[in-house]
Amino acid sequence: MLIAYDLKSRRKVSLPDTHTNLRVRPGVVVMKFGEQLRSSIISEYQWNYIDYDGLKSELKHPSGPVRDGSGQEWTEDDESRFVSKLDSELDKVHIKQQVKATEISRRIVVSEREVRDVINRLRERSPGADGPSEEEFMLLEQDLSDIIADVHDLAKFVQLNYTGFYKIIKKHDKITKWHLRPVFDSRLKAKPFYKENYDASVIQLSKLYDLVRTRGNPAKGDSAAGGSQASFVRNTTKYWVHPDNVTELKLIILKHLPVLVFNPSKEWETRDAAITSIYYDNPDTWELYEGRLKKTEGAEALRLRWYGDVTTNTIFVERKTHREDWTGEESVKERFSIKEKNVNAYLKGELLPAAIFDKARKDGTKSEKAIANDERLAAEIQWSVLKKGYKPVCRSFYHRVAFQLPADARVRISLDTELTMVREDNLDGRTRAGDNWRRTDIGIDYPFSQLPPEDVERFPYAILEVKLQTQAGQEPPEWIRQLVSSHLVEAVPKFSKFIHGTATLFPDRIKLLPYWMPQMDVDIRKPRTHNFGIRRPGLSGTTTTSDDDDDDEEDYDSDDDERQPLSTAATGESSARGAALNRGGATDIEGQTIDIATSADNYAIYDSDDEYDEDYELQEAQRIGGWYYYSKLIQSKSRAALAALRLALPIPTAHTIPRSERQQMLWGSGQLQHKKFKAPPGKKIYVPVRVEPKVYFAAERTFLGWWMTWLQLEYSTYTATIAITLLNFGKHPTMTSVGMAGMFTLLAMLSLVYSVGIYYYRSHGIRTRKSAKYYDKWGPSVLCGALFIALVLNFSFEGRSKVARLEGNISLSSAYLHILQGLSVLDTTPLYHLHNSQRHSQHGNMVVLRPQSDFGHAPPPATPYSIITNLPGWDLTKRVRDGDMSPMAKVVHIYPRFVPTHHVAQLGEAIAKALGREGSGILLYLNPRMFAYTLSHIGRKERGPHVLRSDDVEFRCVDVADHRLYAVLYEKRHSPGVMMSWGNPGLGLSIRGAEQLLQGVDSIVEVPLAQDSLPAPTWTPEGPGHGQLRARIVELLCRAAADASPAARCRPSDVYLYPTGMAAVFATTNLLHERRPGTVVVLGVVFHNTLHHLVEERPRGWKHFGDVRAPGLDELEAWLEEERRGGRPVSYVLVECPGNPNLETPDMARLKHLADTFDFVLIVDDTLGGFANIDVLPYCSILLTSLTKSFSGQSNVLGGSIVLSRHSPHHGLLAPLFSSTHRNELFAADAAVLVANSHDFLARTQRLNANAQAMAEYLAAAARDPASPVAGVQYPSVLPESKREYDRVMRRGTPDLPRPGYGCVLTVDFRDEEAAVAFYDRAGFYPSPHLGGNVTIMFPYNMFVFGKSDEERERMRGYGVRTESVRISAGLEDEQDLIDTLKDALEAAARSKGFKAQGAMGESNHETV
Repeated sequence: MLIAYDLKSRRKVSLPDTHTNLRVRPGVVVMKFGEQLRSSIISEYQWNYIDYDGLKSELKHPSGPVRDGSGQEWTEDDESRFVSKLDSELDKVHIKQQVKATEISRRIVVSEREVRDVINRLRERSPGADGPSEEEFMLLEQDLSDIIADVHDLAKFVQLNYTGFYKIIKKHDKITKWHLRPVFDSRLKAKPFYKENYDASVIQLSKLYDLVRTRGNPAKGDSAAGGSQASFVRNTTKYWVHPDNVTELKLIILKHLPVLVFNPSKEWETRDAAITSIYYDNPDTWELYEGRLKKTEGAEALRLRWYGDVTTNTIFVERKTHREDWTGEESVKERFSIKEKNVNAYLKGELLPAAIFDKARKDGTKSEKAIANDERLAAEIQWSVLKKGYKPVCRSFYHRVAFQLPADARVRISLDTELTMVREDNLDGRTRAGDNWRRTDIGIDYPFSQLPPEDVERFPYAILEVKLQTQAGQEPPEWIRQLVSSHLVEAVPKFSKFIHGTATLFPDRIKLLPYWMPQMDVDIRKPRTHNFGIRRPGLSGTTTTSDDDDDDEEDYDSDDDERQPLSTAATGESSARGAALNRGGATDIEGQTIDIATSADNYAIYDSDDEYDEDYELQEAQRIGGWYYYSKLIQSKSRAALAALRLALPIPTAHTIPRSERQQMLWGSGQLQHKKFKAPPGKKIYVPVRVEPKVYFAAERTFLGWWMTWLQLEYSTYTATIAITLLNFGKHPTMTSVGMAGMFTLLAMLSLVYSVGIYYYRSHGIRTRKSAKYYDKWGPSVLCGALFIALVLNFSFEGRSKVARLEGNISLSSAYLHILQGLSVLDTTPLYHLHNSQRHSQHGNMVVLRPQSDFGHAPPPATPYSIITNLPGWDLTKRVRDGDMSPMAKVVHIYPRFVPTHHVAQLGEAIAKALGREGSGILLYLNPRMFAYTLSHIGRKERGPHVLRSDDVEFRCVDVADHRLYAVLYEKRHSPGVMMSWGNPGLGLSIRGAEQLLQGVDSIVEVPLAQDSLPAPTWTPEGPGHGQLRARIVELLCRAAADASPAARCRPSDVYLYPTGMAAVFATTNLLHERRPGTVVVLGVVFHNTLHHLVEERPRGWKHFGDVRAPGLDELEAWLEEERRGGRPVSYVLVECPGNPNLETPDMARLKHLADTFDFVLIVDDTLGGFANIDVLPYCSILLTSLTKSFSGQSNVLGGSIVLSRHSPHHGLLAPLFSSTHRNELFAADAAVLVANSHDFLARTQRLNANAQAMAEYLAAAARDPASPVAGVQYPSVLPESKREYDRVMRRGTPDLPRPGYGCVLTVDFRDEEAAVAFYDRAGFYPSPHLGGNVTIMFPYNMFVFGKSDEERERMRGYGVRTESVRISAGLEDEQDLIDTLKDALEAAARSKGFKAQGAMGESNHETV
């Protein structure tokens, strides 16, 4: 029989021992020490265990006279005999322990000598000589594993006997009424076999095992693991470890990680492992305690910590700050060191922070930045202490052993033992710390027996902390997963020494308890769940020597509270950052809770943080009296009524949720037991509840949803309007019709009341962080059922008599369509456009857009990455074109390829300063080719008056944050001659790249430049976004492709990424110049930077054909024929489809034919058409795209790509050429943003197409009026030949883009410059040199690029490019708002010279937004 104790009924229960795996319900604890002892016997010690059964038999057979009804009396002879046998057993156990411990020490010494001998042979061998064999290392490893198993077995032997002695003594005192325990305590102290903690052996074995495991090459490095002690983030997974399992846990870990020793040159001492912290709080408000317990945003903890004994002179002042996940920041721990003698003066405000760091500043031991951070931290903490009245309240002391590879913080495990919390306050009329910052009557003399019981709390368990740093998606090591899911540990997420100590030491002052407090009364020891633990090499498990099934029939009361935990020692602490143990990289394991469904009780582990006992709460309310008492009474009776109602109603059956991998890792695969705890009277158990801003919005959204139900936008208004209005309210209303109308009205009112109640309940729960029920089990079902019944009854009573009258008479009026549209019942998009076509005549006003940012600023929300600006005014743009850069001094946001800005400028200033060139201009590149390019660029005649000499620039090279940068330095007065070398190639450092490198700005190292060669580049590593971006481009190119055959489909390997679109042009053209020499041909009007680059970089000459229409292609073909006859090769032809800015589309089929016939590479830039609208890949050899434009849309990142076409005969030559020469210069952060921005590319494209089409058609209609200021519109759909060729390459519609279009860019030409100026200065679009953004942008592009000289202006006019024009890039705004804004601007243009306003441009009222 087994004796069990039922925690619910408080009775002992007899259970038949007939099954190997006995299962009892949660709440029943089976106590079986005798069985445990017999099953845990180790064969080597089988004759040396305490004779527990023999001693128990002695107690059962006293020799005295028979007492009345209680058996024989226990006599003095019985006591002498029992004590003699007990002493004999104690001697037996003690001697065995001493002998075995000596043997283990000797074996460790011998193994150490053998290991050192093998290691010395390995290190001293001569070249070519054989070193120790692998077999020798394997034998040494087996020997050490055997010693580890010996230590484990000895610890288990000691622990089991120690428990046995105390259990038999307790049984003796209970049965005999003779009190032997005080006497036996002194005998145990004389033979303290249980006091050995084996820490010295663990450390020795750790060193030896690490040497053997690494074959004589242990990891070396700073024990701080590379992390700064001043500021680091810790996400720690915490577990409790029962004292019985501490030694086994250490031995398991040391087989995988060495003990981290911070001072290897010093002999280890127990005091080296001591860590003491003094925690501060306001003893009146306990604000720091409650903040840390509730995990409120910004909650702080302040402590002073030292390592070793109290003579330590260095004290660390630390502050922990909690950050919620939704803030995007991580919780952080910051600290600085201070001399012990200065602590009191600092905390009292007598010593200012600046004085603390004077010596460090003079000695130069820290960087100025680090000292400034420390000084800031010291000032903030000092202010908090003085302002908020923080005092020392609690001390924590423990010994720590840490396991970690030196200089490697990826895996770090620490084990804290002998954890003790001590009061430091001066409350209750007792002086403890006094005016000092800590009490001085104790040191590190655990267990602090000199203190009164109320001043000390000795924690019964050890604390295991597991810290991991893994890449996203990376699995933690298998042995760690097994360890944390084993029987050795108990997961306790978010356990805090400060919180636990404060809650237990101040029971009269702390009312809010941490969730783990009830768990302190539960035995955390668990049966072995899987084959995990210490195993002796070649043997399996343990042995059993007894078959006796008798057990303790009275061991139902635990002795744990009467035992001292086995002590352990520890070593050091690291400040390295540690990532929380996880299996997916996304979630902190400490934030998890059990989501396995419980039994039919249907309750959570805790109901809420306000979990008072109901009777106690009612009694408290009665003492207060008044309305408060009556409200509580009503609540109590309501709960009883609801409970009765719940019994009467059917309850949905719960389903078991499969256990997740994270839960499997936390709690293993065994059965989980659930227990409902209640806090003591007058206290509350706080359950952590995560409340993010989105929760508030979700509650409001639900509330509005119920309002919608009240109005019944989906049912009540729509259905009730049809049912009541059209059916019931006829000429002769009946009682039935009135009743039905009343039924719908009542349902609507009830849903309104219900929604208000639900909203109030949930809002209260969110504000108080109460674990309320946020799901709605009954409301929607009851409402829908009631509506269904009402509709059925309504139709039954009235439907038949009304059907005939309704046929043919129901029409959707305009007003009713507006109702449907507002209720979102139908897709009324066509109706919306129908009614908006009458909008102006109906309402008599217009909505005119206006930029929502100041001069030189990006549209909101502006960020450092924004590339759109606000440069209003035609004349200002002309001034900048002509060289007046004064307006640019006020510009905050600008296209980053024009000039280094934001983080790039900051990084450049820091590097220039480090190089001794502070105040100089600086351009930064990853590509060493930029040195030669810059030198060539600044000396070209195209620089005009700004041409420079080679000594006007200086080239330097630096390493920053694992990146090698090539810096071009110059005097800022030379900027006009240098800056185009930054803009044309597009290879300058990106803003996000510079932001990343700024993190390592303190580590700038100059790399010397050799005369004949440059230092090798490092480039920048690719991230996951690069692969995703290639896949995204391939997906778009293969969508609705003209040729969908597998051989023709492009692949990710055909896609090459660049930091900008111009960088793609630069890399492609330069590569072809080198590997495929010949004449370069530019066809049509192309982007001006592309043109400037090709004009200057043309080693074999260039040719420009400005017309892409049929006559222009005829001219090109004739010239190609002439070149072929003359033996002059053509390298490549570059064309845009459509062109920028005249939007002409070439005949792509004819161009492909010419490319195949005359053997040139055809490069097509499809940026304006876009992947979504046109498919030109089958016609070209290289497809070039600026990803900065509509592909990204957000206007907050730059990027470019080229795609090698598998349709081209040149693919076989180009693919190996690009793959062997391409190096990544696109930073991972930029690639990730491009991927994220492009997720809605197709949806945006449809809107951009529609808006641009509407604007083009409106302007084309204006141009047909001779009196209009508009001379014409350039847009593929309104240019007949361009439309024909564009339609040939347009993709077919697909569900995700049903109607491909003609792109977002159009150019409007005016009859003269005065009209263009008036239009531009009035139009409410963003004036900025960009296109493809989500807002509508305009720019006098032709005037700015081609209008500086009369010669160029006339030449471009011959290609249809007029300088009195404005390029417009349509955005995502409302289509009618765009038309209204155009109309408003055209009115201004019409007034400039008295042009006749077109009909749509008549007088109107304007509403500016």
